Amino acid sequence: MTALLVPFCSFSTAVSLDDTSQVEQEGAVKQLSIEKMIHYPSVVEQLYQSTNYRLNWQNESDVEQFIFQLNVVALADVTKEFDNQLHRINQIKWQGDNLDFDLVMTDSLLMYLSYLEQLPHEGVNWLFANKTQVDLPPPSIDTLSVLSNELTVGKLDQFLSSLRSPLQMDRDFNSAFSALSEHAQYQYPLYEQQGLLRLGDPITNKASLAERLAIVGVDVSYVDPNSARYDENLELAIKEFQRIHGLKQDGVIGPNTIRWINFSPKQRLHLLALNAERSRIWAKERDNVVFVNVPGYQVTYWHDGQPLFESKVVVGKSSRKTPIMTVNMDSVILNPTWNVPWKIMVKDIIPKVKSNPMYLIHNNIQIIRSWTSREIIDPTTINWATVNPRTFPYRMRQASGSQNALGLYKFNMPNPQAIYLHDTPSKNLFEQDRRAFSSGCVRVENADQLAELLFKTQGLEERFAKKRESARRSNTSVPLGERIAVHIIYQTAWLEEGTLYYRDDIYSYDNQG
Repeated sequence: MTALLVPFCSFSTAVSLDDTSQVEQEGAVKQLSIEKMIHYPSVVEQLYQSTNYRLNWQNESDVEQFIFQLNVVALADVTKEFDNQLHRINQIKWQGDNLDFDLVMTDSLLMYLSYLEQLPHEGVNWLFANKTQVDLPPPSIDTLSVLSNELTVGKLDQFLSSLRSPLQMDRDFNSAFSALSEHAQYQYPLYEQQGLLRLGDPITNKASLAERLAIVGVDVSYVDPNSARYDENLELAIKEFQRIHGLKQDGVIGPNTIRWINFSPKQRLHLLALNAERSRIWAKERDNVVFVNVPGYQVTYWHDGQPLFESKVVVGKSSRKTPIMTVNMDSVILNPTWNVPWKIMVKDIIPKVKSNPMYLIHNNIQIIRSWTSREIIDPTTINWATVNPRTFPYRMRQASGSQNALGLYKFNMPNPQAIYLHDTPSKNLFEQDRRAFSSGCVRVENADQLAELLFKTQGLEERFAKKRESARRSNTSVPLGERIAVHIIYQTAWLEEGTLYYRDDIYSYDNQG
């Protein structure tokens, strides 16, 4: 028989303790304490009225599923409200009765739904920017209507399951989360060494190192902790550890590898939770769409649910961040010229010209009279020694060619921030494991392959081939048949085929205070 909840009294009712018995006094005090735990009293009461005051949280698996989701968002540290709410739930579970617990759990669900409702609009502020006040008003009428219906038909479990983030829906998320939660209960000694260590070197604290490698799932079963030598089995384990963290897989234990080795389980758990919440705000489609993961230094082109193209990228340095954004690619420009952005001209190029008058000639850069003019100015007529970069009246343009900063391909994506994908003549930078070198735009390795695929999937490969053949020296724009969404995201942890990968927080977004 379905349990029914006694109609929930108004939370604003004043309670006098002067003329009541001790039992009544205890009940009144308890009622007041419950009232203080409820954020949305009128909404809670209306919700119970709509479901004929039945209890919602009698199924232990529903309770566990919801508490798990609350734990994830609390560990993501979006707002302390979820930590506080978990404390309230735990408190009432031990001090209250079934009715009290049901009320607090339902109120917590309303808070969670409010958070999820606002995340599409507030996600970038809440999950990346400096922490601001997170306001969680009552959920919308539409959301409450859906919840009331799910409760009425007894499908709370399915409803809760649908609230998981995309990363949480990965079949390996729970096991990764549980493993890190288990490790987070223990204190692991920091791993220390002098200088670099490589194959054949003596090593004094091998057991401590192996213990920390195991935290991220690296197989250390073949590593002999009693050996004082850096052997082949340990090198294999280190290379796997470096692969998981996007480091150069050379087996050399250096500063970057040590930094990740000493990353604590609690820090890793926070990263997993934070990136689980971030996964909610990224686009879900995987058809004719491009994703750039900035800290992953990778671009992926998806078509028909399959990743047709994956490549390394170079992104903005920390002082000139590549922004999180969604734009539409409308064309590919062959042999592009480069209109030098004002900031780069002022901060980078003019100081170089002042120290080396031949810089413009060596880099095939022209001086143009203004941003609205095409008139070319002879650079030798400018007294560069007296130029004030911030009041420089001209603009600069680099001519087409293999040494152009944009390379031979520019993927045009009109946007106010002038951010786009492009080729680059500096191919050597793709060999670095940390590739934050640009002024904000995204440089793509194998840009020619990406360009060909974009047109091929739209049945326009012949058009592209003809344009490329006829535009070997000239600047030519080749329009796409349909625009392609480009999503620039920031994900520092993700799951792939059962492995949890980590990347450096290059813009210091993961631990904003």
